[in-house]
Amino acid sequence: MELMKEAHILLAECETGLRRLLSRAATAADYDAIFQITSLARSLARLRANSVNDTAPIGRDIPRVNEGARKSSQGSTDREGQASKKRRLRKRKSERPPGKYPKFFRRGDDIIKVGWSKKDQREYQHKSPGKYLSVIAQAIELAGPNGRIVATQDVFPIKDPETGMEIPSYQAYLCLALLREAGLVEQEGRQGHKVTAHGSVTSQALLVWESLPQK
Repeated sequence: MELMKEAHILLAECETGLRRLLSRAATAADYDAIFQITSLARSLARLRANSVNDTAPIGRDIPRVNEGARKSSQGSTDREGQASKKRRLRKRKSERPPGKYPKFFRRGDDIIKVGWSKKDQREYQHKSPGKYLSVIAQAIELAGPNGRIVATQDVFPIKDPETGMEIPSYQAYLCLALLREAGLVEQEGRQGHKVTAHGSVTSQALLVWESLPQK
């Protein structure tokens, strides 16, 4: 077990080193290095998690489904009539959406934004390549030093630095919404946005990307 503890310490030190490299890559705007190092960091994090699970005692802290409660709930649902279902549907239209929106996830190399449509009373999804998050963060950081308010029209549209093609507006706004949700920028009414992050917005945007839950 002492050897495994030492192995875990070495993995943690390696992960810390990769985070330092990410910060340097963000400062240098080396986007290829950013995503290659991010991929290595994710693989290392999975390796650490698997090693912990492999050494954990069997049966420890494993949540179990209450089978009796689940069957009871299923039987109750099966017994509901059509009239009851219609009442639930009418009630649902007047209810507030469940949970907090928007929600952000990571799927492969994409950012997934889950929003709530008040008109349709249901969730909807938009996605954007994850690499655009750093591009948008850097553009706002350069346009708004020292807390200066940046008008969105002064920043958008933005071009993809790799292809030279214009980033679709909905993808740019998705990334801006994630920066806002993470507290790195703040909206100032209709005037625009200002940087509220302490330190480099671009570097912290990478950490936001890494911390997004998988979907």
